[in-house]
Amino acid sequence: MASFRQLFAEQPETAAGLAGLRDLDAAAELLDRLGARHGIATSAAEIRSHVRRLREEFSTNGELSVEALDGVSGGAQTEISELAFMLSCLGQPAGPGP
Repeated sequence: MASFRQLFAEQPETAAGLAGLRDLDAAAELLDRLGARHGIATSAAEIRSHVRRLREEFSTNGELSVEALDGVSGGAQTEISELAFMLSCLGQPAGPGP
């Protein structure tokens, strides 16, 4: 996630496609393609797994570990979609939602 945050900070236009996505699967696929183009070694499956693990950690204990806090910007919410959580981890505004 840190590599994508850095990419989006340096080249904000690369994050433009995230805003219109509806779910984590589509976002993970887009990040996989962006990563391949920009030298970020990851896969859609790894992205989905990472986001779901962080979100589960957040849901289970109501707070994030130091590692998870590093990836999340903004305030905490008690219920947040996987996509909104991922966008928050990337420092991006939430998309249109369901």
